[in-house]
Amino acid sequence: MSYEVFAEFPIEQITPLISTNQNERVKIEGFSVRVGSTRLQTMGRSQKCVACNREGVVFRLERTRRAKGLSWNPKSSKVIRNNGRERHPEYKYGQTPHFNLYAIEYVHVKGSNRRERRYILMTRDHIYPHSKGGPDSVDNSQTMCERCNVKKSDKVDIKYILQKPVQEMLKSIPVNFPLVRKHEPCVNF
Repeated sequence: MSYEVFAEFPIEQITPLISTNQNERVKIEGFSVRVGSTRLQTMGRSQKCVACNREGVVFRLERTRRAKGLSWNPKSSKVIRNNGRERHPEYKYGQTPHFNLYAIEYVHVKGSNRRERRYILMTRDHIYPHSKGGPDSVDNSQTMCERCNVKKSDKVDIKYILQKPVQEMLKSIPVNFPLVRKHEPCVNF
């Protein structure tokens, strides 16, 4: 996914702004930015990937790039469609800006002596997958880099569960969560 980047902030500047109120917004760089999302609350608790220990070091204020046929005139702060109608920049095609957390790694550029800076998106992962009935809550969330989250997919892996204290883990399990599949034998310890 491609993002339009407006600004970059150190973690220390954004984490104090993160709120438990889902509708909380702050005015930054001329935009009203939501700071109470479950994703940001998760990243406020921990900036490290639970799988590879990669650490997020910078928040970027950005939004998904607009669909073709739209352009933004920064002088008038309007999105201008091809047919001439004007829209505010926060119109759906230019989704409202949000914060994304990134880890940074430096990679050697082949054939030269320089190193290139690469951003790795840090994501919110459901410990018990949402697709399998896991709750959409902060207690069921952990920070993972995009690479590890794609590898984990919708699996429930014991090493991820063991990262959390037992009481916190038990609170996040829904009552109807299938812990044992129908055709798997139950193992007694």
